[in-house]
Amino acid sequence: IPLDAQAAARVLLAGKVRRIDAGKATFHLPDGGKGIRHFVNIADVGVGGEVVHRVNQSSKQLGGYMTFNVAVIASLLSWTNRSMQIVVDGESFEMRCQQVVIANCQYFGSGMRMAPMAEPDDGYLDVILVGDVGRFFSVSKLGAIRKGTHLDQGDPRLKVLRGRTVQVESSEPVRIDLDGEQPGVLPATFEVVPGAIELLVP
Repeated sequence: IPLDAQAAARVLLAGKVRRIDAGKATFHLPDGGKGIRHFVNIADVGVGGEVVHRVNQSSKQLGGYMTFNVAVIASLLSWTNRSMQIVVDGESFEMRCQQVVIANCQYFGSGMRMAPMAEPDDGYLDVILVGDVGRFFSVSKLGAIRKGTHLDQGDPRLKVLRGRTVQVESSEPVRIDLDGEQPGVLPATFEVVPGAIELLVP
């Protein structure tokens, strides 16, 4: 959708309808209850939940781009990778992870193209398992993530999967992120809801 107001208005008047998927997340609330929320863009488990927690507690006086980058660096400096159990459409993985990204769309975090192959209307969630990587690896990859080229080198610590249902558990406390909100913690289940939303697009 164009940022220019008149161009955006023209989309409202003459745009075509596109139906896209959504994600449904079921997770634990901090008080121990169960929460359910839908997301359109990307869910993130692990360091991404910490980043969002920091961003949402900040004043954002630096603007969205700088606020996000400061939160990323601060979170990476304090984060310890966690042992997680991940099941994607019945296929199980047990590994030490920095984060698990469950993507319906490609971008999050003020322009980070984390899931360059994701399509919002294919009936699947793209899943990126970021394994036991260190701080230097993550900081050095920020530019590549913005370009969407971070998966091109075939690093064995990055696994790319697709599925309709994703379950993530950990014996350690791990926050989750849903479209920039931090509503709860693991364990969590993420499911695709095909064709859930109609959009007007150019």
